[in-house]
Amino acid sequence: MSVTGANAANFKGFNEAVNLRLGQENAKGGVFGRKLSSVLLDDASNGATQTTVATKALQGEKVFAVMQETTADTMMGYFKAQGVPVIGINNGPASQTDRNAFSATGPSSTLYTNTAALKRLAATGAKKMATIAFPVPAAIQTANAWAITLPLAGMSEVLRIADAPFGAYDATSTALRIKNAGADGAYLILLVDGGVSVMS
Repeated sequence: MSVTGANAANFKGFNEAVNLRLGQENAKGGVFGRKLSSVLLDDASNGATQTTVATKALQGEKVFAVMQETTADTMMGYFKAQGVPVIGINNGPASQTDRNAFSATGPSSTLYTNTAALKRLAATGAKKMATIAFPVPAAIQTANAWAITLPLAGMSEVLRIADAPFGAYDATSTALRIKNAGADGAYLILLVDGGVSVMS
């Protein structure tokens, strides 16, 4: 995870969220009776450092899976060779095509997408969707997959914004574009603080 460096602010609170979720699972007895724990390693928002901490995670800490919250994916080749699954942001070419990578921001392929959000929005009666994404390949792939599935629920995409900034921002112009497009629902493929900016 990027705890320090240029991208650290984007992942603030992630480690706390991971530990909260692991605590919930452990309170139910863990997974197959085994308790889960996490190890936090800082890649300093740097691809070269990420390779070093990836090696430490596997060889020194003996992890069996990795939760990646970073904007670099230099570790993917190493983990793929070791057969270690990676969960988290899927925004670089290596992680987008790796079948052992499970993304928080979308599928590895436009042939697959999560339909849970589609079902929830359909239940509200939404028909005209705005799709807001930041400009990374995985977010764009997710938006494309989302657009393909919309007709399954009788919905259509009336607005696509594919250049939302990273992090918190003044989303007034985004909100106006959503309103002017006549959208009655929105799918946000953003980091948490960007999503909060749009919803505010």
